Order: sequence, then C-alpha cells, then structure tokens
Amino acid sequence: MIVDDTPEAVTISCFDPVRREVARRSLEKLILDGRIHPAHIEKVLSDEQKNVERDIEEAGQQAAFDAGVAGLHPEILKVLAD
Repeated sequence: MIVDDTPEAVTISCFDPVRREVARRSLEKLILDGRIHPAHIEKVLSDEQKNVERDIEEAGQQAAFDAGVAGLHPEILKVLAD
C-alpha cells in the first residue's frame, strides 16, 4: 500500500491481481466498518480471500458456459476467469 499526500487516496500495488483485489476489497470493508485492529483485519482478509476465490470460480464457470464447453477441471476454470 502506498499512502501519500493526496487526500483520500491510497494506492495498492501488487503484481498478483488476485492479491491486489483481496487487498482492495478488504481495505474498503475495513474503512466502512471503522474497526481496524489486527484480529478484525485478519478476519476480513480471510473472508475476502474466500469471496474472491468464489467469484473467480463463478466467472470461470460462466466463461465455460458461454463458450459451450462442459466438464473442465476447476483449475482451468480459474485460469479462464483471469
């Protein structure tokens, strides 16, 4: 995370798009909730990691359905969503 002098702006920098999305969603939830302490951060990160993985799986299944391909391995479905 990069916090600079720009008002109301935080930059999340990461080469891994999944980790970047988890961080973005987690940060949004923590700011909206206002409870920012270590135990709550870990819980939010864990929850958002599961949510992002679920969203990736659903996107892969939708892409396979749209392409008319059935029975793909779950790892291939994850790649399709990227």
